[in-house]
Amino acid sequence: MFAGGGTIALLLAGLLLFDGPVRVATPVLWPLAIVVGGGTVLAGRLAWRARRAPSATGAGALVGRPAAIQDTDGAGNSGRVRLDGTWWRARRRDNGPLAPAQSVRIVALDGLDLVVEPCEPTHPATPTAPSKEAP
Repeated sequence: MFAGGGTIALLLAGLLLFDGPVRVATPVLWPLAIVVGGGTVLAGRLAWRARRAPSATGAGALVGRPAAIQDTDGAGNSGRVRLDGTWWRARRRDNGPLAPAQSVRIVALDGLDLVVEPCEPTHPATPTAPSKEAP
């Protein structure tokens, strides 16, 4: 919307503002207005797309991500998780125990602590060998 108004203002200023020997040539004005208007529309679309994109930082970027418990405290009530090069303290939502190498999913952020819940790791089904029965 603003890109269209700016382009129209540029055209009108180029056509009406200068008169006499100092005049903007029409073969220069029209391509310039098209390039400026097109560039402004393109920049506006990119900005709108970036604004509507999901959050890349903060709690919005962490919630829902899988992680693995690296180590736990002595009682197993909390553990440490490494995400994107940063160590986070983690605790279960239901205050249950955590075990090293346990797969978890982040469900919330409580201050600087991750609230997690256990999730089942996805393993491909391993085929079982057919049993050999005596005839």
